[in-house]
Formats: sequence, structure tokens, C-alpha cells
Amino acid sequence: TAPERLLRGLETPDLARALALDPSGILVVPERGRAGPGRVVRVLVSAQFEGATVGVVEITLDYAALLQAVVRSVRPAAAVLVIDPAGEAISHDPGSGLFMPLGRAQMAPMLAQIAQADPGGAAPNVALADAVTVARYQRVVLDTQEPPFALGVVARHPRVEVFAALGALRTKLIGIGAVLILGSVGVAFLAATWITEALPRMTAQLREAARSGGPPVHLPIERRDEIGDLARSFEALRRRIVSSEARAQEVIETVVDGIITIDGRGIICDYNPACERLFGYGREEVVGRDVGMLMPEGDGSAHQAYLTRLSRGPGPGDTRGVGRTVGRGRDLVARRKDGSTFILELSVSHTHYGNQRFFTGILRDITERKEMEVMKNEFVSTVNHELRTPLTTIRGALGLLKTTSAHLLDAKSARLLDLSYDSCGRLAHLVDDILDMEKIEAGKMEYRLERQEINTLVREIVERHTSYADQYDVRFTVLCAPEPLHCRVDPSRFNQALVNLLSNAAKFSPRGGEVIFAIGREGESVTIRVTDQGPGIPREFRDKIFGKFAQADASSTRARGGSGLGLNIARAIILAFEGEITFTTRIGQGTTFCIRLPRDVELPLQRSA
Repeated sequence: TAPERLLRGLETPDLARALALDPSGILVVPERGRAGPGRVVRVLVSAQFEGATVGVVEITLDYAALLQAVVRSVRPAAAVLVIDPAGEAISHDPGSGLFMPLGRAQMAPMLAQIAQADPGGAAPNVALADAVTVARYQRVVLDTQEPPFALGVVARHPRVEVFAALGALRTKLIGIGAVLILGSVGVAFLAATWITEALPRMTAQLREAARSGGPPVHLPIERRDEIGDLARSFEALRRRIVSSEARAQEVIETVVDGIITIDGRGIICDYNPACERLFGYGREEVVGRDVGMLMPEGDGSAHQAYLTRLSRGPGPGDTRGVGRTVGRGRDLVARRKDGSTFILELSVSHTHYGNQRFFTGILRDITERKEMEVMKNEFVSTVNHELRTPLTTIRGALGLLKTTSAHLLDAKSARLLDLSYDSCGRLAHLVDDILDMEKIEAGKMEYRLERQEINTLVREIVERHTSYADQYDVRFTVLCAPEPLHCRVDPSRFNQALVNLLSNAAKFSPRGGEVIFAIGREGESVTIRVTDQGPGIPREFRDKIFGKFAQADASSTRARGGSGLGLNIARAIILAFEGEITFTTRIGQGTTFCIRLPRDVELPLQRSA
């Protein structure tokens, strides 16, 4: 290059920039002008001597030769265009290895395509395509000074070659995929065959075990795969079932009550040892035979009718009927092997296995209980006819004697007469309580329910029995509710229940004490509270206070008399009125019994229009 041109270049600010470089710094100064032969790139390097800058070394490079060397070093497989900022380019053909400069006019279509794909010129790379080639444009910034110096590199491939390569790649991928799929299917088939080969044998063994009731011959529990896990689970389940069946069978074998199972036709399917003791037949003698053999001759038709009635229950689809008790506490006469008969209590439940219905009966010999009931009934009849009537006569005679002749007796005889009269009355009251208790238990107690105003009814009952207050030297106080309260009760039986509470309260209150009768309303209930000031109920006696013959002091030397049936009868009567009776007590402070009855609300009559 002419020296004057170099001098002109060094007069530019590039010289100052080069002098300011570090010792290892390089300044590249591309010529900014028309492209073509002879265009150069100047590289400035500062010259250093003993640590000081003494000058600038300038290296001038041929721009076109530089680009060609770079392209050759890359050895591209595609046709490459290197475009400078002026829009001119150098084209390289990999086939011939030749470089060809292209002017701006020749590059116009390519530049227009790039500008359309990247309008702002900021994208680092864009894809280009036309009818013949497929290309990619890459923008490479070499110098960021203003304006920046950048080159554009375009790699072009013939469309036919690209799609041929893609087709070959697709074919290769399809082939690889097919091989992988076939291989996977083969491996899966082999694995499935290996895993499932034991399933048919397991199924056959389990089916045979279910049919015969025995354990499977062999399950592959030693395998360390899913089949082995399944086999071990089956084995654990089988052992649990066997253990459960053994426990259930042990209960059935040792239970006191007889257990018998029959099918829908009345054929005996099972029969436990307790039944053997009841009937005298061994299990092998009855299983498979009609249950009618355990009944007296002539009762077969009645049994068949009962069995038919049970069979009309829920069908197999009704799961709610499984294990449901369909016959409770039925008493019937049974026949033993020796021909003797006895009375048993039968409770029947039914269940289903598949489409077949089975009935299980719980049998209990109640011959002795029936004999005791007969004896009790005879005793009650004796008490009623042989004891109650004479007592009534004796008490009446003693009462007449007290009324007409008491003044003719001395003090000792008069006291003896009073004691006899009172004792006769207590005995008559005890007989009445026993008879009432038997009526209640037999369900023969009659109740005539009427709508009664409770304030008035309680007040009248208390007033009629002030003799208890006089006898025990206590006061009766009735606290009525501020409003009328009605309930449906039998006045006579309600009187009996309340008098039992009244007499207990008076009996256990201290002399000079007070018994309070408080009537009130709680929601839709009417309450009658009877409160005394007695010693309270002992803790150990509270759970059995409503029992028969229940007395806190049951010794023969107790200070207060009574049969111990009063609270039991009172509770039964209140329950018959759909009410309840409860108590609260505190030792040394007294006891409160509370009767709670449903309130009877009289609806107003509807007037006709």
C-alpha cells in the first residue's frame, strides 16, 4: 500500500487508540469503504521498550484473502456466502473449492429475503428457503464500535439433498423404532410367559382346595416376584381363614347351647356336641336327615309350616338379611332319641351361600325353667286365694275390734291390737305388691289412660295420704306449676306409683323434716320431683335401687320396713305411661326422685267455614 495512504490512516484517531493499548492489546481497523480487490484490514499493535510505549506497529491484511482462509479452515460441506456490511459477498463452492466475489446487485434477492425474515436485523440467525435451496443465515458481530462491524454468513444446501437426508434419517429412525418395538414385544412376551406360567397351576390348586376343603398342594411362595408375593398372600390368607375357622369351630364345640343348621328343605347340615347332649343322637346319625326326626310325631306339619314361613324372608340379593334373626324365643316341644320329650327355646337366624338359603337354630333346654314358672304360678295362685282372702278378713276383723272395743282393753292389749292391725296391713300390702309384680312381668297389668291435669292429681294424692306424714312426723309440701299441665295416665296406677315414692320419702326423712312435691315443665315433658331430707342412698346400692326386693338395709334388724318392691313397681308403671323415673342423691342431704312424663297438648278444634 502507498506510504501516503498509511500516513493518512495514522493521522486518524486510530493512532491515539493504538498508543493507549496495553502491551498485549490489539486494535483491528477494517477499511470502511467499497469492497473489492485490494481492500485491507489494518491491525495496530503498540510497540513496547523497557515497559514504555515507543510506537505503533501496523499490520495490513488482504480482506478477501483473510475471508477465504477462514472459510478453508472450516471446510464447509455446504455452499457458503460471507456478506460484508456493504452488501457485497464472497461465495464459496465446496465442490470446486473456488471463491467468487458477488456484487450488491447479485446479492439483492438474498438480502431482500434476509430482510423479510429478520426485519429489525437483530436476530442472531434465521432460516431461509426457496424453491431450490434451504439455507440458514448467521449474523456475526466482529466490532461493536459505532456503527458496529458485522459479517453475515449464509450456509446453503440443495432442497433435494436436504429432503433426501431427512428421508434417509426417517427411514433409519423407523427401522430402529421397529427393531426396538419388536424387541420390546419379544422381551415382554418372554417376561409375561415366565411370570404367568405359574398362574394356571395356582388357579387349579386353589380351585381344588376350594372344592375339597383342604389346603393347596403347593404354592410357589419361594419365588421372588409378583407371583411369589401373590402366592404368599394366598397362603397367609388361608392360614388366617383356617385359624378363624378353628376358633369358630372350638366355640361351636364348647358352647352350652345347641346349634343346628338346616337348609331350605329342612335337611340337617350341621349339629354341635351340645345338640348331641340334648337329643341323644350322634352327629353322624342326624346330618343329612330331615329335622322333623327331632320333633314329636304329629308336629311335622306345624314345623313345615313354620319353615315355609321363614323361607318367605328376604332373597339372596338382600344382603341386609344375612345373619338376621327371624325367629326369637320360640318355645317348642322336642323329642330325644329315647322317645322322651322336653321343652326347648329356639331362636332362628338365616343366611345365604350362593343361591341357597340356610337356617341356624340356637337351642336351649328350658324344661327346668318352665317347671319353675309352673311352681311360681301355683304359688301366686296360692297367695291370691289362700292368703290374700284370709288376710283381708283378719284385717277387717281387727279394724272392727279397734273401732268398737278398743276402750274395753288395757293399754298392753290395745297396743298388741294396734301392732296386729298394722302388721296385717303390711302383709296385705306385700301380697298386693307381689301380685302386681307378677301381672307386670306377665304383661297382664291393665292401664286405663285418661287425660289428667297433673297439678290437681298430685295435690289430691298427697292430701289423701297425709297419714304417712302424721305417722313419721314430717310435712308434705306441694309446689304446683304456674300453668295447667296435662298428661295421659291411669289415675289409679299413677296414685300407686306416687304413693310408693311418697311413703319412701316420709319413711327416710328425719322427724320434723319436710317432703316436697314440685311439679314443673321441661320442654315437652312434665316433671314431678319428690325430695326428702333423708340420709341419701349409699353408693353401692344405687345401681340396684329399682330391682326387686331391693333394700339398702336388708337385715332383720332394719329400722324401716317395706317389701323392696315399691320402686320396681313404680318404675314399671311410669314406663307404661311412656315416661321415666330417675333419682339424684347426696349422702347426708337427701334424695330426689323425678318422674318425667310426656306432656299431652290438646289441639284446638278447627272451625268450619
